Amino acid sequence: MPNISDFKANTTRFAFSNLYQVEVYDNKVLTNNKTLFDKLVFQCSAAIIPGTTIATTEKALDFRTRAKQRIYDDISLTFYCSESMDEYRYFDDWLNRVINKNTNRVGYHKEYIGTIKVKKLGKANKFENVSTSKVENQTFMTTIIEEAYPKKVDPISLDYNPSGAVTTFAVTFGYTRHIHTLEDDDKKQPVEPIARRSDSRDNSQINSQDKTFLGGDTAGSNDEFESSE
Repeated sequence: MPNISDFKANTTRFAFSNLYQVEVYDNKVLTNNKTLFDKLVFQCSAAIIPGTTIATTEKALDFRTRAKQRIYDDISLTFYCSESMDEYRYFDDWLNRVINKNTNRVGYHKEYIGTIKVKKLGKANKFENVSTSKVENQTFMTTIIEEAYPKKVDPISLDYNPSGAVTTFAVTFGYTRHIHTLEDDDKKQPVEPIARRSDSRDNSQINSQDKTFLGGDTAGSNDEFESSE
């Protein structure tokens, strides 16, 4: 029968919600601005590790529901604001690349997407032969959020509270999919890029998964997803 010693032996290492790190890569501004990149890493005050929903069909005559597709919900990140409002201006400018604030025209998808990494940190190493003093804040899991872009920047609340408070704002991101990578997976082969429906006639621009999406047709065939000539 389990006793207190067994409980303590099996519950000595919990994951803490305040040990994390968020990295934002937008393929544009932050590529050449390390100062702003580092600022966003330290200013992210709240984050989530996104979950996944499986959409199902309605109950059939056999009383079963069946899986239909995978759904990735939007994620929200909260940031502290510095006095210069650099963080807020950065995401406002990113929104302008999604939809131009002057013309209201949508930008090219590849021009406004980026990548977000949410790293779950820990205090101790999973391997017993390594001193915990050398592995403080070790990354145990990284969630890679692909083709992310901001959909909404929340309003900032202001008031005359005499004690004051650090200004924060939240940003909601849409994205294509996310991948959870555990520490032990680092030495494995990278995950194949997500399949895309392409109308390209060049086989090199279509990955092997496209055949599944295109009904088994080979690259260059005339199917419903390809543009007619």
